[in-house]
Amino acid sequence: MIDRETIDNVQAVCREIGNGAGKTILDIGCGTGALCRALAGIGASVTGIDPSQNAINQANELGGGATYQIATLDELEASPNSFDVVIFCTSLHHIPNMAEALHGALKRIKPDGKIIVLEPQTDDPLYPVYRWLDDEKEVQIRAQACVDTFIADGPMERSKTLYFNKKYRYASLDHLIDDMMEVDDSRSLSNEARGKMAAAYKAAVQTDADGNYIDHWYRLDVLETTKG
Repeated sequence: MIDRETIDNVQAVCREIGNGAGKTILDIGCGTGALCRALAGIGASVTGIDPSQNAINQANELGGGATYQIATLDELEASPNSFDVVIFCTSLHHIPNMAEALHGALKRIKPDGKIIVLEPQTDDPLYPVYRWLDDEKEVQIRAQACVDTFIADGPMERSKTLYFNKKYRYASLDHLIDDMMEVDDSRSLSNEARGKMAAAYKAAVQTDADGNYIDHWYRLDVLETTKG
């Protein structure tokens, strides 16, 4: 049984960064920039990239001190070995060639740089709910296996692994569905699947003083260059 701390994923990453002053950070698949804004808030110089123009437009509108590009890692306008930290925050499993992405990230970090990979775990209480809208179990398992293979191949070593729980806050099932649709508007939900999702939601949802939530489990890996 894994002992999981309850913490927000943005907070978990920021805690690993520590004092951001003077650090250059790349957030791959930054979405609307929540993590970028938090990292800029602790003093880091942050670049966020995402292939979605809509997501980057929203990130720019929200401001917060980071710089954004509509780009994939291959398209990024930045010099090699220019970042102290490269982050995949729940984004690695969305990249078609995950191994190539990790090696691409390695080329972007400084010689003493780090890569942080945060991925959901599919044996958690939220998976039986969201799988009816988008079953990402197989690709998320492959993402974590890809990290393990990348480490086994030798260019980097795992300096830390953190297993934690985030309380995902949803006022209702409709709120959860809207949130998932906003991330990927290609998702769809049949009436039959919606009924099954509603039953799973009812079984999984909990309530505390701040409202409804469902536990969502993550694994965070910190990778550092293998010391010769």
